[in-house]
Amino acid sequence: MCNVNLYMPQFFEKWTISDFLRRKGPQLSAEESENLWLVLYNCLSELCVDSRPPVRKSACQTLLQTVAAHGAALKPSTWKHMVWKILFPMMDKVRALTGSASTTRSDSGALGASNILIHHSRDTESKQWAETSVQTLAGVVKIFNAQRSVLISLSDFPSAWSTLMGYIEPSAVSDNAEMSLAALKSFQELLHGRTSPQTLDINTRDRASSTAGGAGSHGDDLLPNLPEELWLVAWQTWVRIASALIAPRRQATLESPAPIQSVVTKEPRPAKVLLPGPSHLTTLLHTFPQLFDHVKNRIAVEEVKYAGVLTIIKGIVAVPVSTDQAPFILPTAADVTPTQEAVLDCIKTLYEEMVASNSNLREALPDLYRLLLDLVGYSVRTPPSPFLAGKKDCAQWVMQNSIPFAELSLRTLVEYYSNTAHYAEIVQATVLVDIVKCLSVPMSLKYQCPAQTTWKAATSAFITVIRLGLPIARQQVRHFRALWTELADAFEKFLFTSSKPSTPLSSDERKRHEFVDCQMIDLIRAEILPFINIFPRDFTQRIVELLNKGSINSTDHKDVLDTYLQRTELSRVSFEALLSMSQSEPDLVRCTSPSNSDKPIVHLGTSAINSLISRCRQVMTSYVNDEATSGEMRLPQERVVEMASVLNAVVTLIDGLTKRGAAPVASNAHNDVWLELIELYPTLVDCVPSCKSDRRVEDAVVEALKAYKSLLKRP
Repeated sequence: MCNVNLYMPQFFEKWTISDFLRRKGPQLSAEESENLWLVLYNCLSELCVDSRPPVRKSACQTLLQTVAAHGAALKPSTWKHMVWKILFPMMDKVRALTGSASTTRSDSGALGASNILIHHSRDTESKQWAETSVQTLAGVVKIFNAQRSVLISLSDFPSAWSTLMGYIEPSAVSDNAEMSLAALKSFQELLHGRTSPQTLDINTRDRASSTAGGAGSHGDDLLPNLPEELWLVAWQTWVRIASALIAPRRQATLESPAPIQSVVTKEPRPAKVLLPGPSHLTTLLHTFPQLFDHVKNRIAVEEVKYAGVLTIIKGIVAVPVSTDQAPFILPTAADVTPTQEAVLDCIKTLYEEMVASNSNLREALPDLYRLLLDLVGYSVRTPPSPFLAGKKDCAQWVMQNSIPFAELSLRTLVEYYSNTAHYAEIVQATVLVDIVKCLSVPMSLKYQCPAQTTWKAATSAFITVIRLGLPIARQQVRHFRALWTELADAFEKFLFTSSKPSTPLSSDERKRHEFVDCQMIDLIRAEILPFINIFPRDFTQRIVELLNKGSINSTDHKDVLDTYLQRTELSRVSFEALLSMSQSEPDLVRCTSPSNSDKPIVHLGTSAINSLISRCRQVMTSYVNDEATSGEMRLPQERVVEMASVLNAVVTLIDGLTKRGAAPVASNAHNDVWLELIELYPTLVDCVPSCKSDRRVEDAVVEALKAYKSLLKRP
């Protein structure tokens, strides 16, 4: 076989011929000049499908450079022939030969030489033709961009545009990772005139600055504007490509577009299932914002709802990463991968359009929040991926940085909700209920969360969202019927969670965690108690029971010291919240029974305090009896701590009544509380003989007896 190097000078001759034709063009007629150019381009296109890979590669490069340098010599009518008779048939042949190429390893004889080692990325015909497919598609896209001002004037340019999309789409979803990534880059370049940086350690801010700096020479603002119909064709292509990339067990076909006849020499082999890499997904997402900006006024709202584009974005997040690739994916400063950052950029693009005035996509805003809530949920559970369904060993796959990404999504959710909580679409869709349901999961898990930052971030977001959304819900209580049970559950599961820290907490950590608990009580006191007559009776009763439970420290025999130190401040603020109910104006705190009910009007604050005093009496009586029958045995420490907590609660209640100037006879409600405390005094006196066994109980009894001085004085 002849040495392939003998053919290389021929390409330089063709390049010289093109320069000759350019110089001699003025001496020839227009028809003669164009015919010569077409002959040259046709010869190069034939060499682009030569059986020898080096020849194909050189022919593709020469064709692209020749068209770039001398394309202006062709008239618009000649460009029509160039596109439909030269470029597209060449693409058809390359596509057909790529699909039918052998996947078995070949020796170097196919290259025109023997005993030459071939790199593993090019050691089969299939891999060599894949490289040719990449080069030809990239070359045609560059030609379309360079000559767009001429091509767009052709009457059949819409058909040519659709045909080119027909070449890009099957390559983008093919089973060859190299072809797929190159097709996605070509798609991005065709739409915007440039490709974004694909190194996976570049964040959005760097990309934005580099894009702005290079817009003068490569920006899509230099390309002639496309008709909206062609942008819609590109949008539909993007949706199909994205849907195919996130769907496993698909079969990528390499069929040619209908207008062109394909040359098939062999039966196409079955395509493999492609797991798209981070570069594929990042490139696809970088194409979205500008493409969406061109079609946002033409697409239907159903296309951007949860079942449409939002499901695609969610599917991209769930695509796993092989452990072989994970070490090379460098997170950005925000501790998220470039793909995850691009996802949030796409969500921001959708959000900004949905909140714009007179936007026809406003209806899809609740669906956008539900997508964000799904992403937030990945902080406590692994994203479900269809690529891993049925796999026994998933250790080789990782979900990169899912927890930092979920927490960043949570901050994004709170920011967006703070701006749109009052929107009619958000209120009618009861997005607040969905947010409470989502945040209650990490709040209830608390110390069992994979990362301890998760429950803290969820709690902070919960407080912010409730302060924003509850005033709106109070105005439409019946519309938010599903909220009240979820809200009460969230409070209770967080304040009285059964989870325990894996390691003992330090004193400072206990104080910080207790402060968060107290913030929850303050939230109840500020946003619920003053308006308690507005809410459903079952909800208000649960809130009162929750405060009642929090006002007395519940001890745990496994961790007495930690529980005691953590719950002291919570007991105080819970007592103060109950006390504020009993001292509020009757029209604010009374909960009236329905008109068709025989139940009397009940003062919830006084009822809760009376119940609380009854519990105190029960604990004190039980302690005295057990201490009297224990003999020389000391009572368990949890009983001692519980007794001291009850006595401190009595002191807190008495101090609250006297400091706020609540005279015992000021009202029937206050009189009831005063009488209950007076009746508790004999029980407190009975505790005196039993308090000698523990100094803490003794000190607490003394403080409680002294507190009665202010309670028993004449009003």
